[in-house]
Amino acid sequence: MIKMVRKILLFFLLGGCVLCIEAQSPLKINLSQAIERALDKNLNIKISNRNLEISEHQLHHAMAGWYPSLQLNGSWRATQSNTDIQFVTDPAPQEGLASESLNKALRLDLNYMIFNGLGRFYQSQKLKTQRESSEVIRRIEIENIIMRVIQVFFNLQTAKELSEYNQLVLERTRDNFSRVEIKNRIGAASDLDLLNAQLFANNDSSQWLTSKYAYERLEDEFKSLLQIDQSEQIDIFWFESADYTKLTDDSLENLNASNPQILLALSELDRYAIEKKAAYTRFAPMLMGNLSYGFNSNESTPSVVLFNESIGLTAGLTLSWDLFDGLKRKKALEVAKLSYENSSYKQQEATEKVRLEYTQKANLYHQTIQLLEIQQQSMILVEKRLNNATVLFESGSIDAFRHREYQLEAIQSKFKALDLERKAALYYYDLQRLRGTLLIEHF
Repeated sequence: MIKMVRKILLFFLLGGCVLCIEAQSPLKINLSQAIERALDKNLNIKISNRNLEISEHQLHHAMAGWYPSLQLNGSWRATQSNTDIQFVTDPAPQEGLASESLNKALRLDLNYMIFNGLGRFYQSQKLKTQRESSEVIRRIEIENIIMRVIQVFFNLQTAKELSEYNQLVLERTRDNFSRVEIKNRIGAASDLDLLNAQLFANNDSSQWLTSKYAYERLEDEFKSLLQIDQSEQIDIFWFESADYTKLTDDSLENLNASNPQILLALSELDRYAIEKKAAYTRFAPMLMGNLSYGFNSNESTPSVVLFNESIGLTAGLTLSWDLFDGLKRKKALEVAKLSYENSSYKQQEATEKVRLEYTQKANLYHQTIQLLEIQQQSMILVEKRLNNATVLFESGSIDAFRHREYQLEAIQSKFKALDLERKAALYYYDLQRLRGTLLIEHF
């Protein structure tokens, strides 16, 4: 019985340990997963989605202006009164003359704006451009979030590896300081050598702490961007199949037709062009048509006509034209013209800015690829030198400290290559964003 109890307790104890280990295991996340989570949790994208829905409803509201309006109107009114009357020719007054009336009406009205200077047409066109602008703004928000996640992801991974490298360097300098301290005790090293070794150890310790704190700050920013609880542990890893070293096309052709910033500026230019045309419509007359079909009944006593009832159809046209309004329409037209010119300048500025940014990013991308190729060749040479140093170390020709330096050199060379590869990938994504193909080709 005691053995059975022990087995049960051991089973629950091991189960609790397993659960504890699973609860403490870090959240593993790669770049694609990080982007997907950020897009799902980001509030700015949710706001952009709602703005797009609002623009859709506004467009439908404007399109409803092309249809006639149909109204049903009805009324019922009853009156009862007592009247006292005295005539000039008859001094005796007539008191308490009762009168009653009953009125009933039911009418169906059909109203339609026949012409208003194409105002409805331009209003619907304006709302279409606003919807297009909302779509482009939503796309820009998504691409900005993607680029922000990519940048923080790469910086976080680089900071993590830099912290690990500085930790290895710190271990080497501390080992060197310990050996110099022992030599100083036996007189094999001077006090100056001991001070230099201690200074190197302090500097490396400072660098390691700086890189460690930088990694923690980037980790907090990464968690905030992905809406991950700050207490949760994460483990990021880069597992992507795309080849970032081969950009298929970096020309400026078709850049104006695909870049979101240029598309947004063009959409705004179209909107102001429509507003300028709409300003002219305010000088035109308005023509309204009306068609009514209704029933009307009127009863009154005492009266010559005791009962009156009618049913029929009524049609009419109304012409309205504002001949003078204090020059308000003229001023509105001048404002619309100036706004269009200003928007045209902004569109030209946006185009030049995007083309310049794209050219600079393309140059940086190609420079990084060249540096990466050189660094990869250097990695091969450093690896060969490390292999030779390992042979010398095993034969006793060099000591462990010297062999450790070759190992750190190989790690640093690999770290530089990885850093250049991430920079190339960042430029690659950024060029795709500028060309307007980031969402199409990758996400």
